[in-house]
Amino acid sequence: EHAWEILMEIRLRITEVTGGLTCSAGIANNFFLAKICADRKKPDGQFAIAPDRDAVMAFIENLPTRKVGGIGKVTEKILSKLGMNTLGDVRKEIYRILHAFTPKAGEFLARVSLGVGEEEGKQSNA
Repeated sequence: EHAWEILMEIRLRITEVTGGLTCSAGIANNFFLAKICADRKKPDGQFAIAPDRDAVMAFIENLPTRKVGGIGKVTEKILSKLGMNTLGDVRKEIYRILHAFTPKAGEFLARVSLGVGEEEGKQSNA
């Protein structure tokens, strides 16, 4: 609740300082999820995921794979051909992911399907 209010204030100040430019923002356990939250309320809003495992898993269960930064058109197409269109699908078939993709890409897909962000300062692409 406190984070929500702080974020509202930051967004208001951005609008004031820039002469009317708006922004969206997200609140979540990690940058990966916060970025998806912010994308949900573009161009001028904010969205939050409660900081508990059940809320995170419910949020990502039906999230289309293409909504994840690092999953581009090619990876989306491969996943779709494997019958995986959401992060919930990926999580349920993680053993197939680990065999169908490179170790780096497989690890990335496993992490995002569990709602786990990358290590600080490290970014991976599938």
